[in-house]
Amino acid sequence: MNLDETAVSGLLRMEEVIPTMEHALADFSSGRVVQPTRVMLPHSPLHHGTGGEPRYLEVGGEVERVEEDPDLEFISAMSQKYLSRYPYPFHQPGDDRVVVFVRPRHTTQMGA
Repeated sequence: MNLDETAVSGLLRMEEVIPTMEHALADFSSGRVVQPTRVMLPHSPLHHGTGGEPRYLEVGGEVERVEEDPDLEFISAMSQKYLSRYPYPFHQPGDDRVVVFVRPRHTTQMGA
């Protein structure tokens, strides 16, 4: 089932969702809950193809391994590539960075 933004906004109110998400993210960050090994990685739908149509790529798969990135090498490389800023400018004290390696199992795409 796919729900568009209008359908979701009719079912959920932000003032109810925000506290629930705060608790869920805090539990995840503290290690009280674990992310399932199946993940979806959306590519930004803001990138457009040559005809102006939006492009979208979603990769679903299984996590093969997770590596820590204590020196911010990976996030800084991505920041350089996509933001033209090195090192990563948004790091905050206490942030833990990891690199997740995913074995792709399927994709969903839109646009050329």
